[in-house]
Amino acid sequence: IEIPMQTDVEINVLNGDLQIVSADLAVSDIEGQLKYSADKGLNATRMKGRLFNRNVIASIDSNVTQGEFKKMQVTVDGKVSLSDLNAWAKQPILNTMSGVTRYQSVLHFWGEGQGKRNTIDVRSSLKGVTVDMPPPFYKNANFPTRTTFSMTLDGSAAESSEIKIQYGEDVNMVLGLDAYGVERGKMSFSPNKAKMPNQPGIW
Repeated sequence: IEIPMQTDVEINVLNGDLQIVSADLAVSDIEGQLKYSADKGLNATRMKGRLFNRNVIASIDSNVTQGEFKKMQVTVDGKVSLSDLNAWAKQPILNTMSGVTRYQSVLHFWGEGQGKRNTIDVRSSLKGVTVDMPPPFYKNANFPTRTTFSMTLDGSAAESSEIKIQYGEDVNMVLGLDAYGVERGKMSFSPNKAKMPNQPGIW
């Protein structure tokens, strides 16, 4: 007797909770439908939830080829208050920022053998946010400033995690993190992209 390995599962989630212990992050009030199949992986559209005390919409898209997992992308759209973000991240630079803004975050998870690192990318215009810092960082809440943040999620002792930040057109930086924090990095005040230095320190 041959039993086909094809599996199709649909799960309706109501008032669900997701605890991301490693990041000390919680998503609550999750609602929506999750779909899983052996040939398509895990997928979902317009899942609802609450993150940082505000409503968010999320989707999950997976890429499976001949039964082999290639990639999964989780996209979250919502708003965040800088005070709530700072309460979670506890980063001194966030003390200079205030207000509420929209954002989109995309998590990329790659299958084994794909040769790529898992990452999170966050995009925001920062409209609604005031940045109380000297130029070129100062920003009025009424004016948008295109900002992107990208971070690898799987750093190891042999390969540190990387953070890339683009703030407006002419400010960008790249940082290398080890187990103790920022180990190396470089900042550029021009359209030219900063490149990770070979030596420890900020350049």
